[in-house]
Amino acid sequence: MAGFDMMALMNEVSQGAAAQGGAARRRYEVVSLPLDLLVPNPLNGYVVDGVDELADAILLAGRVLQCVVVEPKGADGRYVIISGHRRVLACRKLVEEGHAEFAEVPALVEYEKDACLRELMLIYSNSSARVLSDAEKMYQAERATRLLKDLKAAGRLQGRVRDAVGRMLGVTSGQLARYAVISGGLSNEGLRRGFEAGRVGVSVAYEAASLTPEGQEEAAARLTAAGALSLRDVAELKVQERKVQEAAQREVRRKEAVQEEVQGASAGGGGDAFKAPLPPQAVPLPRSDGGGSEVRKAGRLQRFYLSHPYTGDEEKNRAEAARIQRFLQERFPDVVFFNPLAMFAPLEGVPYEQVMRLCMEVLRSCDAIVMAGRYSSSNGCQEEYAAAHAARLRVLFYVGGDAPLCSLKELRAREARRW
Repeated sequence: MAGFDMMALMNEVSQGAAAQGGAARRRYEVVSLPLDLLVPNPLNGYVVDGVDELADAILLAGRVLQCVVVEPKGADGRYVIISGHRRVLACRKLVEEGHAEFAEVPALVEYEKDACLRELMLIYSNSSARVLSDAEKMYQAERATRLLKDLKAAGRLQGRVRDAVGRMLGVTSGQLARYAVISGGLSNEGLRRGFEAGRVGVSVAYEAASLTPEGQEEAAARLTAAGALSLRDVAELKVQERKVQEAAQREVRRKEAVQEEVQGASAGGGGDAFKAPLPPQAVPLPRSDGGGSEVRKAGRLQRFYLSHPYTGDEEKNRAEAARIQRFLQERFPDVVFFNPLAMFAPLEGVPYEQVMRLCMEVLRSCDAIVMAGRYSSSNGCQEEYAAAHAARLRVLFYVGGDAPLCSLKELRAREARRW
């Protein structure tokens, strides 16, 4: 695979181990091994197909052209296959058909003791031996990322992990990012099975990953009914969800306008205008729809992340977010509301991506996210919503009034009653 050298990576890791006092030895041996001594690798999570065609090609060539890569299994003399499962199955098929000359195969015996490197070799060999499905590539990317992060944390790998994964698997950083979104956001089991089976394409899976759990359930129902799911299907579901959210926001603004009128009338109605009002009575939080964090974290106050649009009229957005934060903080004294528009206001001029990384760090430390303002038209809010969904945080919506927070289920019920 162009741009990546597995042997160079192994040398780099071995040198890192040697620098830390570990052994830097790497030994290989090419031998001919009987098929009966070769056992499948339990870590090989890939579909093994095309065996008949490969058997015909081997028979035509008269031999196996590429060595099977194996490692010693133990004292019983058997070997675990690292790379070459299809070649072994093809040779076994030929032996069953009477071609005894294929009862042994050329094998490269790998004596590498490092478990991370052994699994990286398995991943790399599968990625370079055949065309993989997007689901298999996602599995590879996840596993390779974890392994390389472990090596980097141990000081045995230099450079960026994502760059190494991209070179190793022959995919771009953009593709890796899409796989990460699918892995973290595509929670519906039916959609995941469809993606793994190839009935849901990678672009469709990526878009569906940002749907709510209810939206994904509807998408899965369409997949079951039609046998396929298109980008148009997902776009329609997103439009439906956006309409519900926008209707809820209109209701919020209407209630806020009424509330401001009432407060204005109270302020102008005489009496002691300078007397501080008593704090409002705390109201219970809405029930979770399930799948989120517990309502109360033992030993500390709850932490809620306030997601509010920033771009556009920045001054107005900051002021509105601050007002909502003050209002909610009074209503829910057992909750700490984090307002990123206020927290990161001094970072004006810092690149957007860097600020979003800081926001995501704060979000991941919270128990819930509160969607406020015109969040449906904000890319930043949509990113925060997707991250909260992937982290299985509670998702609440600010609607104002006596019960200012509600779940998506309650939000839809409100909209249904309205119409």
